[in-house]
Amino acid sequence: MDDIDKILELQRNRKLDLSLNDYIFAFLRITELTDQPFFNKVYGLSEVLDNIKAQLKKEEEDEPIIGRLCLAFKRAEFFNNIDIWIDLCDRMQADRFDRDSEEIYAAIQGIFHLQRKVHEEWQLEVVQNVFTKLYKYSIFHLKQNKFNLRSLTVLTKYMIKNRILDHDLYREIEHSLQHILTNFGKNLDKHLLENQAEPILLPNFERRTQQAPLLLIEFGQMAYYFSEVEYYSEMYFHFLSAWILEGLKYSQKFQELKQQRIQDIIEQKQRWQELQQELNELQENKKNQNYSKMSKEQLEVELDRLLNQKTLQEEEEELHELVWPLEIDGKTTSNLLQFFNFCHVKNAKNVMDNRIKNWLFRMLKRQEFEYTIENLYNIHKEENHEINLEHIKLYIEIRAVQEYEGDFQKINQRVYQFLDDMCLYNMDKFDSYSILLFTYMLEQEDIQNEFPKFIKALPKFVNDNIKYYDFEEVCYFCLMLHRWQPYIEGDTSQFWSQVTLMLDHIKISTYSRGFKIDMASHFTQLLQEINMAEFFGEQY
Repeated sequence: MDDIDKILELQRNRKLDLSLNDYIFAFLRITELTDQPFFNKVYGLSEVLDNIKAQLKKEEEDEPIIGRLCLAFKRAEFFNNIDIWIDLCDRMQADRFDRDSEEIYAAIQGIFHLQRKVHEEWQLEVVQNVFTKLYKYSIFHLKQNKFNLRSLTVLTKYMIKNRILDHDLYREIEHSLQHILTNFGKNLDKHLLENQAEPILLPNFERRTQQAPLLLIEFGQMAYYFSEVEYYSEMYFHFLSAWILEGLKYSQKFQELKQQRIQDIIEQKQRWQELQQELNELQENKKNQNYSKMSKEQLEVELDRLLNQKTLQEEEEELHELVWPLEIDGKTTSNLLQFFNFCHVKNAKNVMDNRIKNWLFRMLKRQEFEYTIENLYNIHKEENHEINLEHIKLYIEIRAVQEYEGDFQKINQRVYQFLDDMCLYNMDKFDSYSILLFTYMLEQEDIQNEFPKFIKALPKFVNDNIKYYDFEEVCYFCLMLHRWQPYIEGDTSQFWSQVTLMLDHIKISTYSRGFKIDMASHFTQLLQEINMAEFFGEQY
């Protein structure tokens, strides 16, 4: 039902004997139909809330949909009455609510936002305990593959925001995602990657072309979440690679079909004008019907056939508005770039296909980037603003693409010197993951010589944050540092002292039970760079 007045009228009807769940559904529907700024202006809304409170006290519902009520409260920004929220939390903690997947999904959204609204320590503890309980229920539903792609993306977002970084959770998310991707397209009449009825593609093309960017946004968001929590999913790397390459393959066909159809429309319009002129001449008796190829009735039928359901002009305008199926925004572009880079750092075998890289750089080139070198300098100067390494990395990538056709070597050396100084000054504020991706960018674009101060400070940063890196990542850093030693300036004693500590950490890991050497690993490449006899000592 889409009429708020009718919903309110129904909930006032005592003859219907509505239950708690009925009132919650009514309240939830009103929140779906009303923008939050105007929510409090809905006349009669207080009646619904009063009925919900009264029904909660009766406790007649066996499994009340408390999760949906939490979501409705969150949408309505109903946080002024913390007592009713605590009551809902008590019910969920005691399992006195419906615990199906949709309820858990809705409750997680509401309870997450509640955490930011409570002020008492005991209240925060209650809310966090409930979120933990909902998190455990979500794992159960993940194992049952109860979430669709959109729900899975939102669920993952809230888990990350709540700092739940357990890889067991993301393993279940990956399995659920794999189930969704395996069945991808089975419930759709048509989608971007199908190759059906190409000559008559355009009638449904509008809906289909809008679907791909939406899917890519969801795919890009999941890719970002995996890289954000440093969860390596080889399955997702291969799926995204295959899906994007298939999309690129058909994008050319998309353009050909679009241009072909536009040309057909132009020809049909010309034909329509000729027939219309002939019909006008017949009607004005300027031309003897005996000399006409078609009768008046035949002309009218042919004109109707050409017009079909829409006028040719309307269809032509719609065609010009259609976008390239793989057109994405800057955020999705950045998310995909970050994920592909992350997967390569995790496994050197996972190399981003050049066709994908070129496509992402084309998308990057179209974006308006807010950080100029002046912006970076101003952020750097202001005490209340902290610049992060992602700003610097993205600035370099976009400037190279927009101004130098992707050639990182052509960026002015003075710009690099400023960025290197900025990296050194803010080194202790950067997070471990951004350092890893930035190091990878230096290697990939061969601009390590422009960042000697960053390189010199890198081994100490890695040692200080070594608990955040796995074995292969530490090996990768060591490998790069050995290759980049010619670029280090000044006294290097402290540098090599820190590198030795990193090597000791690696050596200890190699002595652990079950350690196996992967010939394609960064560890194997590192052994080729260093003196193995000195590295292993007596164990060699």
